[in-house]
Amino acid sequence: MISDECYEAFTYDVPHVSPARFDGGTAEAARVFTSLTLSKTYGLTGLRIGALICPPGLEQQMDNVMESIVSCVASAPQYAALAALTGPQDYVRHAHQHYRDNRDAASAVLAAKGISYLPAQGAFYLWADMSHVTGGDVRSWVRRFLADSGVALAPGTAFGSIGEGWVRIALCGRKEDLLEGLSRLPAAGR
Repeated sequence: MISDECYEAFTYDVPHVSPARFDGGTAEAARVFTSLTLSKTYGLTGLRIGALICPPGLEQQMDNVMESIVSCVASAPQYAALAALTGPQDYVRHAHQHYRDNRDAASAVLAAKGISYLPAQGAFYLWADMSHVTGGDVRSWVRRFLADSGVALAPGTAFGSIGEGWVRIALCGRKEDLLEGLSRLPAAGR
């Protein structure tokens, strides 16, 4: 099992729990590979630096695989990672609160517009059901909505066919910009 834990620092109302915590109890029973990145937690997107924690006894096999795939990380990202991990952690706490505040504000706007959404318990995205206006083609609707309103949304189908009718809303930016963009969404039932 591979556990992608890139948002471990950004959970809301629930603690982050790694599946590795429940991984057998012995080295022989361990089966969880934990993937971590500095991209989300420390805002180091693009540097592509992180870690893989593998079950005991598989280190050499993973070294062989990783050598040809992800070795030779450039010096600048390594220094950035070192500074992020050993420096003050105020940024992470600030980012966590910012995303949580934006999540709460966005949820209130969507609820007021009668738009169904998935309550976000982690990451910095919110999923909203816009099927009342997408006409069965969320990707085309998102493009038209961007052209007409100047608001960019990710179509749910970018994450699989089950996302039809849904959009992903980023909670990263300024709250004022987020609320302005959400105010342009067509309300449900209108």
